[in-house]
Amino acid sequence: MDAFTELINTTDSIQSAIFSDTLDEYLAKRLEKCLANPKSRDGAIRIRDANWDKFREKTEAAVVDALAKNPSLLESTKAIYYEYDTDNGWGGDFFFCASYNPISQEDDDWACDYEVSVEAPAAPELAGPELVFANGDAEDYSLFFYALVEVTRNLALVEKSLKEKFPNLPRICVAFHDQDPITRLAKD
Repeated sequence: MDAFTELINTTDSIQSAIFSDTLDEYLAKRLEKCLANPKSRDGAIRIRDANWDKFREKTEAAVVDALAKNPSLLESTKAIYYEYDTDNGWGGDFFFCASYNPISQEDDDWACDYEVSVEAPAAPELAGPELVFANGDAEDYSLFFYALVEVTRNLALVEKSLKEKFPNLPRICVAFHDQDPITRLAKD
């Protein structure tokens, strides 16, 4: 299987795990697969043991800061789209989008219609040559896919924390480097 097909399959599996409240179990399976492979074991341990609290704090602070600077975003934003890439230490951007389509419509072009973008913090502990995504054999990317699930899990925790502070906060959605489908962190 090629890597892009596996990326779509992994994204679909992450979405299903979120909707069925089994994301932690799915993450554990991905970790187990990486730990069993000598090529990915060290990287998996590094990612598992990373300071995810720091990542979540910085990520949440970026959204809070954007809302403080522009309080009307809570009313005008339909979804917050987080897009990240491996080329910059797994940094990304939040896009405060004026439109949104439910997952059932299978149309994620809404993510291009944004009012404000905010730089999100990088996760340098994820960086490394073994985590750069390019077309190839999906088996070579098991560590990348594990990291993808871990980032999504942590963003779901960020969303939960933000919802406690901002009950009207729009949904947060996430995708890797302009790839469809976009993962919703909560059901529509």
